[in-house]
Amino acid sequence: MNRRTLLATVAGAGTLGAGAYAASRRDVLTADGDRAGGDRGHALEPARIETLDAPGSEAGHRDLPVAGSTTVIEFFATWCSTCGSYMETLREVNRTVDAEFVSLTSEPVGVSVERADVVDWWREHDGEWTVGLDEELALTVALDASSVPFTAVVDESGTVVYADSGTQPASRLVEVIDGA
Repeated sequence: MNRRTLLATVAGAGTLGAGAYAASRRDVLTADGDRAGGDRGHALEPARIETLDAPGSEAGHRDLPVAGSTTVIEFFATWCSTCGSYMETLREVNRTVDAEFVSLTSEPVGVSVERADVVDWWREHDGEWTVGLDEELALTVALDASSVPFTAVVDESGTVVYADSGTQPASRLVEVIDGA
């Protein structure tokens, strides 16, 4: 096993372990309205993420959640076919609601994927809002985004009101975002 493969494996295992820990401390709504975890309506600590130069996105940094706005944070991976097909639903919702959309990957950039690969994936799947990297895994762990796709909605006060993995119908996402 080469060093890069070993590092990617260790990083992945760490992400899953941290996600399991975070899940044990969380109580947010899931897609079916159930609760998961322990602190319902917890505030999401702001995290600085790197943003990429891609359609709808500018290279730089951004603090999430966006202060004073409902923020939709969606996690994807370039290897995830479900994530690619889910982009159509996310585009529909983005065009319907008043919220800041940000899509993130927590893939190990520079190890198993390059920034250019993420940008190429974004273009291929018609992304049209901010796309970035959660390299420090701050949001991945805080939201327990241990699988992809994963969507979280954070209200204007910074409180997580929805967090769940998998795909959701556009109508459900619009309902959650409008209620935030």
